[in-house]
Amino acid sequence: MPDDADCRDLAIVKGANPATWITKDLLRERFESPGTTDVNWRRFSANQWVLRAEIQAVIDTARWLQLIDQDAVPLPSACFAVDASMDRSSAAIAVAALLEDERALLDVVEHGSGIAWALESLVDLCRRHDPVCVVVDPGGPAGALIPRLQEYAIVIAQPTTRDVAGACGSFYDEVVNGTLVHRGSEPLTASLSGAVKRNLSQAWAFDRKRAVGDPSPLMAATLALWGLRTHGPLPMAAMRERFGD
Repeated sequence: MPDDADCRDLAIVKGANPATWITKDLLRERFESPGTTDVNWRRFSANQWVLRAEIQAVIDTARWLQLIDQDAVPLPSACFAVDASMDRSSAAIAVAALLEDERALLDVVEHGSGIAWALESLVDLCRRHDPVCVVVDPGGPAGALIPRLQEYAIVIAQPTTRDVAGACGSFYDEVVNGTLVHRGSEPLTASLSGAVKRNLSQAWAFDRKRAVGDPSPLMAATLALWGLRTHGPLPMAAMRERFGD
């Protein structure tokens, strides 16, 4: 569509979408959807260029910075996770651990070029800290590390595609609800600020391909949090509910 055209005029929008299966009714359904923002409508339906600054962040950076806690003391049990960029030009290792108040503490342990270094680093971290598990997405770019890590008898948690989507949604919820804190890692904050969603059938996940910048710190932190909440120690509230006082 021309930049000066009315994006609310479905007839003009239809003109920018000549495919026969994109009908006015379909466009109207998109336009009226509660999840459609003005910027997304202009980008993906009107096919207009938008400024990067106009694209709404997946997670509000101001909210994220409110969750910095440099003094948080984690409990011993922790969970590590590793992830990499799509071209494997960089990788990150993140850790998640519980606090006494049952919030989760997140941090990026290492972030560097390439991915080969992550194997040695994870083996060393596991020897020193005996984590609950190491989470690796078998469908992601770090999945090739799984056989090598298993050679060292490291417990690997391998999330399914549905688990990864659930992990991304849970990460978002915990940020909004304030049930996690972090150390203010610069790579993690930069990765989060460039996050982009990819829609799945009934959910969404962080998109490694379209991320602005390096997605590996955010994905590693997201997977570490999932591993902690899924495979880590039960919070005291859950312990009391299950076993009583």
